[in-house]
Amino acid sequence: FTYVASVPSAPQSVSAKAHGKSITVGWKPPLSNGGHKVTGYVVKAVALKNSPKKGAKAPSPVTLTTPASAKKAVLHGLSSGWTYYVKVQAVNHLGRGLTATSRRGFAIHDPA
Repeated sequence: FTYVASVPSAPQSVSAKAHGKSITVGWKPPLSNGGHKVTGYVVKAVALKNSPKKGAKAPSPVTLTTPASAKKAVLHGLSSGWTYYVKVQAVNHLGRGLTATSRRGFAIHDPA
């Protein structure tokens, strides 16, 4: 039997809550670190192509890198009128692992 190291599995229990033009994202560590210590997480908010403005181009994804000790992150600067999904990847020295994606999208609106 030969052990082959790999990138981590997907983080577990991804949750998110939108507030204003930000989303707070939480997660639990992956079940497998791929045989190497997790060194951090990449958290991303990706806009769906659902703008009320016909032909509008979706805003660029908002990405944040956190240390391995982090279990939540706040993504700021999201665009109003768009729905975002959040994605989280664990990282080890071999690279980014599998992606965990939120089960639903989060609509961003201007604060009332």
